[in-house]
Amino acid sequence: MPKKLTRRERDQRQRARVNNELLRHLQSTWSELTGEGTAALRAIPDEDWQAAREQDQAEAEAAEGEIEAPWYLSLNQREWQPLVDGMTRVQKLVHLAKRFALDETERLRSELLRDMRLAYQDELTIQASRVGCEHKRGQLSNGPILSEINALAEERAGQIANTYNYDLSIAIQAVADKNPRANRHYYARELDAWDQARSEWKNPQINEHQSGEARALAQRHFYQHNGQLGYAILIPRTAVCPICQGWIDRGKVPIRVAINNPPPYHPNCPHLWDMYPDKAIDCGTLWMGE
Repeated sequence: MPKKLTRRERDQRQRARVNNELLRHLQSTWSELTGEGTAALRAIPDEDWQAAREQDQAEAEAAEGEIEAPWYLSLNQREWQPLVDGMTRVQKLVHLAKRFALDETERLRSELLRDMRLAYQDELTIQASRVGCEHKRGQLSNGPILSEINALAEERAGQIANTYNYDLSIAIQAVADKNPRANRHYYARELDAWDQARSEWKNPQINEHQSGEARALAQRHFYQHNGQLGYAILIPRTAVCPICQGWIDRGKVPIRVAINNPPPYHPNCPHLWDMYPDKAIDCGTLWMGE
């Protein structure tokens, strides 16, 4: 006879199912964005590439005999523009073709907004079941909360684009170090492989963080509107971060404390509050979004 799942196990399965769906959304959008960048790189006109190559060669000949540390070793801030400023003209062409600009960032914002909205609604549904209202479903239409999530998605999209452009700068330099005479097709092949390897760990990280933010916001709104009686514990019950471990060590905390200290607390943070409300709520008046 199959083992009966606990309430927490059922909720974890539900979250995992939705989060996996959101990850597929993100991976599809990400593949489109990076694929378009590769196509733009391959489409650089021969005359533009050759002109950049000749200018780089002339500058290299003029600087022959000068000894200095590679420009990228002296930069430790994760801002991509200073790195691009120090590139050769060929490398700048590659970065211009592949980087996330305003259009790509806006499309990423739209994807994050959709996924965070779905995670928010899913978490409202889970919390409704916690108070005995299994038939209730979270809903989020146009309004202040969706605007709040959109603002968060916009901020995160900008941060994600900036990090991608920074990492792309380093990847381009690595290709140049490997093959100083690389043409645009060689760059395209190498950066395609880099994109694939990076997305395998980066996209799950992005998805986990954005889903966690949306779910924490849904928990806060749910208990602010429907009451804050009960306790919460942080799950999973293991951690590598001192902040997460501190909350785990505290054990049970009042729900009002939990919603005022929402995770995620750092990148790669898998934690979420597990809520244990004291009693059921009148399902007829239950707040389930706007």
